Amino acid sequence: MESTGYKDGSAILQALLKTSRQTIVFSGSEEKSSEAVLHSEVRVEVGATDHTSGSSEIATRNVTNYPWDLNYLAGSLVAVHCSGAYLAYAIKAPQKSSGMVRIMHRISGDRGLVKNIRGMVRDMAFAHLNHRIILAFTDQFGTLYIWEVTPSDTEGQLKAQSCDVNTADDSTADRYRRCP
Repeated sequence: MESTGYKDGSAILQALLKTSRQTIVFSGSEEKSSEAVLHSEVRVEVGATDHTSGSSEIATRNVTNYPWDLNYLAGSLVAVHCSGAYLAYAIKAPQKSSGMVRIMHRISGDRGLVKNIRGMVRDMAFAHLNHRIILAFTDQFGTLYIWEVTPSDTEGQLKAQSCDVNTADDSTADRYRRCP
């Protein structure tokens, strides 16, 4: 299956419906160094390389070592920006019953952390905007949080600034969806 990126979700869905296997091809050029794994059965094809020492095994890198609880939620606890450059994931605050959101720039490795969320995160999504990085998420109490992510003056860090917090009257609002 050829990667179509995040722009054409219908093409990815159609490809998923046609096959239960995925083939990832790395030609040896540095243009494509990563690929999304979408199936449980994946075949990786690697083109010829010109290295004379070392291994041609695939290297993986952990983004986090956080031990998530195994719970079913209707929402997403991981979000990827439409550019593919930003990743956000929800975690539990240490020794508390509230959540936090880690935001990171996938290429530079810069990170930011959103703290002081009232409850555990139930759903999150980035806005489909290329010129701004807007992240929205809800907690277990139905509170909607909207944050804008920008580079920080401090190297290795991202700055997350609150744009809006909207507290729901009840805890039934646990999903976030945005229609562009």
